[in-house]
Amino acid sequence: MIFHAPYPLVERAAASRLRPVRMRQAFEALGFEVVTVAGYASQRRRAMRRALHRVDQYLSVCGHLPDDVQASPMPFLYSENATIPSALTEPRHMPVHPRLDTALFSRLIRRGVAVGSFYRDLYWRFPRFRQGIHPAVDNALKAAYTAELWSWRRLGVQVYLPSQAMAPHLPVIRPERIKALPPGADPQAVSQVSRPRPGSLELLFIGVLGDNYVLDAVAEAVGQVPQVRLTLCVRQETWQATADHYAPLLPPGRHEVIHTERQGLEPLYERASLGVLLVEPSPYWDFAVPYKLYEYLAHELPVVATAGTETGRIVEELGIGWTLPYSAEALAALLRRLADNPGERLAVQERMRQVLAQQTWQARARQVAADLSPRSLDLLDSPDSGESKEKV
Repeated sequence: MIFHAPYPLVERAAASRLRPVRMRQAFEALGFEVVTVAGYASQRRRAMRRALHRVDQYLSVCGHLPDDVQASPMPFLYSENATIPSALTEPRHMPVHPRLDTALFSRLIRRGVAVGSFYRDLYWRFPRFRQGIHPAVDNALKAAYTAELWSWRRLGVQVYLPSQAMAPHLPVIRPERIKALPPGADPQAVSQVSRPRPGSLELLFIGVLGDNYVLDAVAEAVGQVPQVRLTLCVRQETWQATADHYAPLLPPGRHEVIHTERQGLEPLYERASLGVLLVEPSPYWDFAVPYKLYEYLAHELPVVATAGTETGRIVEELGIGWTLPYSAEALAALLRRLADNPGERLAVQERMRQVLAQQTWQARARQVAADLSPRSLDLLDSPDSGESKEKV
């Protein structure tokens, strides 16, 4: 399979940039031969030549296999799109390359190779996220976004979104060419799962305060329940920008603000009782699926989410936590109940262990393979997958 990303892949990055790294690793872990086309334009152009050569080589070999393995699975391409059109992903967005990536998709499709692409977000469709952009620049960006989608529609690209709820906001693409592909959990990266001390109840929020993450009700609820603590793990710059707002809301002596990442998070997960995604509702949360939800799942940390949001729907569907109205009173009532009935939280943890395997990055990669090259999974899952067969 060909893994495409119109930017360099970086291991140590924000969640939006970690996703493509995890998806590529998932395809490799499943047993696919992964040919990577990533980086800036010059790097991608060289990688495209290698990828097309490898596809032609594979198709030639498969065409000469014995009859019993003649129907070998077709290769496929999976792309993790950028938050901006692929034509603009160079440093400082210049020079533009409007046809580079589309040309690769077209050449592969002419060879019978299916193409799927993950579309990361739709900020450009919402005026509140475009404030401060010059109207001429805004119009040019919207034209570039739309042109890219029209090229995908003409080619018949399978489009993946973080959630199906996002589909009505995506223009141009036919509904039947859209599927949900939310983030995945990575249990291999977990060294400490949630194991709070008996009798303790600690809420943990990891993320960025401000913008889409408004947690006033959470801070107020913790203040109402004396036996509860709150840990906020946030970027230092976002805390500095929001400290004047949150400091008066946080209960003295029962909160902690921490600035750490990666391995520094593991002790926080271990002592935490609940993961916080109880945020103030907004149109963004109607379809957004945060990466952090699946990190909470991987750490067996039960989730409190806002009812009516896409995150809340997933929490309800999987049974991995509680959904509440965004109010201090509702959260405080839940916290008192859990303090009196710790077995309820333990039952949710057990449910998280049961559903985890179906929510990993490997599960997401299997879904893509099943969509784009169904027979590839039959080959990979067969006992003799290494005998007289080309890797897909």
